[in-house]
Formats: sequence, C-alpha cells, structure tokens
Amino acid sequence: PWVSEEEWDLAQWLMSVHISQAAIDRFLKLPWVHTNTTISFMSEKQLHAKVQSMPGSLPWLSAEITLKDAPNEPQSLRYHNPLECVTYLFQNPLFKGHMDFSPKQVYMADGKTWLYHEMALGGFTHHKFFPNSSQIV
Repeated sequence: PWVSEEEWDLAQWLMSVHISQAAIDRFLKLPWVHTNTTISFMSEKQLHAKVQSMPGSLPWLSAEITLKDAPNEPQSLRYHNPLECVTYLFQNPLFKGHMDFSPKQVYMADGKTWLYHEMALGGFTHHKFFPNSSQIV
C-alpha cells in the first residue's frame, strides 16, 4: 500500500517513535513534508489504516510425521503452504522490483568468477533441469 520505500520508512518511523496522534497529524501538515516527499496518507488515522491493511504473516501449519530411523518417536513438522507463500510474496509491496523470474549469470569484477549467492544465480538453474525459456519463482 506504499508509494515508495521512502514512504514506508517514514511510516515505520512515525509508528515507532511513540508520539501522539495529534503530533503525527501536525507533522503531516507541515509544508516541508509535502514539498519534499510524496506520501499517500494525510493523517495519523489514514496512516494507521494503511498499516492495518498490510499483509500479515502467514499461518503455520503442522503435521505429525514418523521418521524411518525413529518409528517410535513421532515428530512435529511445521511448515507454510507453498502456494500461500508465493501469493504473499507477490502481494507484498516490499518485494516489488526485487524478485528474479529468470536464471542469470553474474560475474565478479574480473569477469571470470561466477558469483553464486541467490537461487536464480545458481548453476543448476542454467543447465539440465530447466529449458532456456523457464521462469523460476
């Protein structure tokens, strides 16, 4: 629900400094705020409504499983629904512009050393497992 990362930073700050609603409203009415930033809320009430509309965390699911090596010791497996995770990521404005959908190769400054630090940069995504036209989520 935020216009920009800067607006999100401002919202986080306003919600964390423990000042009154009236003080937030006075701050938001300052001419400086409107000439130096673009914000989509004009009052503490609107800010609070935007914060409340943000996606919350996903619920944990659990299942009892039995491991082959310990058949008499049931284990509790906690997990998230993978489809809900993907939906959450795509709906979360914090991730807008920060997701990769295609594998790519990134090299160090020397132009020879392949950099591996995220899944889309890993060699396995470039070779036999997926066709060249594949997208990774």
